[in-house]
Amino acid sequence: MLKPPVPPSTLHTPGRQHYSVAFSPFHINHLAVRVTSSVYHGLVGNGRLHLGLLGPGPSALPGLAFDKSYDTQVGLYDVAQSEVHENQLFTASGDGSIRLWDIMLKDLPIRAWQEHTREAFSVDSSNVQKDKVVFSSWDGTVKLWSPKRPHSLTTLHAHQMCVYQALSSPHQPDLIATCSTDGSVKPEHALFFTVIYLAPGDYHRFHSPTAWVVEKRRHFVGDLFSVSPWMVDKLADVFVLNERVALLGRWKYGFFGMVPVGATNVGSIKINFDQALRTNVATRHRPPVGTFEEAVYTSASPVLRGQPLSKAQEMGGFYLGSTIVLVFEAPQDFEFTVEAGQKIKMGEKLGDLHSNLTEKP
Repeated sequence: MLKPPVPPSTLHTPGRQHYSVAFSPFHINHLAVRVTSSVYHGLVGNGRLHLGLLGPGPSALPGLAFDKSYDTQVGLYDVAQSEVHENQLFTASGDGSIRLWDIMLKDLPIRAWQEHTREAFSVDSSNVQKDKVVFSSWDGTVKLWSPKRPHSLTTLHAHQMCVYQALSSPHQPDLIATCSTDGSVKPEHALFFTVIYLAPGDYHRFHSPTAWVVEKRRHFVGDLFSVSPWMVDKLADVFVLNERVALLGRWKYGFFGMVPVGATNVGSIKINFDQALRTNVATRHRPPVGTFEEAVYTSASPVLRGQPLSKAQEMGGFYLGSTIVLVFEAPQDFEFTVEAGQKIKMGEKLGDLHSNLTEKP
């Protein structure tokens, strides 16, 4: 005969609705529970991060008690324990912010980041790349973060509508799965990159490699080392040391980034649709390493939220030659049709989906 079920241990927080609960992976005998809550279902009002403890209870189940709590001015939708630090955890907030908390400290988060334009709804800490955390948002994007960086590492335009959850694969470090109110559930696309070197005698203007929308640009003032293949082999970080302009946006498969990089005698970079951009200004005060000047192109097309570009459209140029770095999101069966060291000309295909490459004419 089956025994009647044992009543669960329960705690009540009147006036609050709970959205997420997570266990700490670090404590074995003294399990810690993290709970996020909001008032008025997160639509208005504040939120609270609860820290709960499991201990001996009156029945066969452990007892549950709240140890401490942190109040916020906005609702909290999700919580995840850091895979690196046993006392730190991340929360996703109703104002789009991402917060890092240390449970040994009181009151305020120790870090906060704000890039999402809508509510941040889910957070997942990777147990493969333990210093990476993925957040999803109602703005349709998924962002990959590292607590060591002031800005997100990658933005994936995963869906056209709210992304309710994004999860890192426990087996593959570069795989993320997402689900959305647009009715789709998909393993996230992979990231691809290629570096195109323009020698001084090459064609020194650059064109759009595909149809896409440039949402913002980030201008990094930096050095002007040579970007010749010989120097790149000797100085591995040259592309993040040199002056560069990161053009960031989206194409039909998600994130798309194009980065013109300056070089020796080639600090001047021209972007045709950005008259305010000024590069290679000798008298300018050198900003701290890693900082940038940002401009957004929303006014170029309020409907598309950026500067639309057609395939092969001229975008700008260098004064002499330099390098273009492409970083983009695409389905995992994307294949490059060029090889390392191969010379290419304007208009040549760089790559496509495997299914498109194998289609019969």
